[in-house]
Amino acid sequence: MHHNQIAVLVELETQDIITTRCSEFTDLATDIAMHIAATNPAGLDNNAMENVIPLKFQGRDIDLAEEALLNQAWIKDPSISVRELIENVSKKLETSIRVARFCRFDVNDT
Repeated sequence: MHHNQIAVLVELETQDIITTRCSEFTDLATDIAMHIAATNPAGLDNNAMENVIPLKFQGRDIDLAEEALLNQAWIKDPSISVRELIENVSKKLETSIRVARFCRFDVNDT
């Protein structure tokens, strides 16, 4: 929750259940949720965005790839993408981690 205005749910998948108990994993989940709250990505990745024209972009000429979560520059360090952030933590924990899905709720959306 962010100021009781925005809530984000992020589902991360990993092969090792013990990984989910590591602070690096929980910090990653929190960081991704904060990023989603701040940037409101239109989808997860290029594949998910391929056949989708979100309502918020109708009538505007945009690059949907830039609106995909995994392609976005990470808000805490714009020199890397969210995808690279996940890859870095995966390497550190020596296991694969991926964002399965996310959902962002904003009380101001009607």
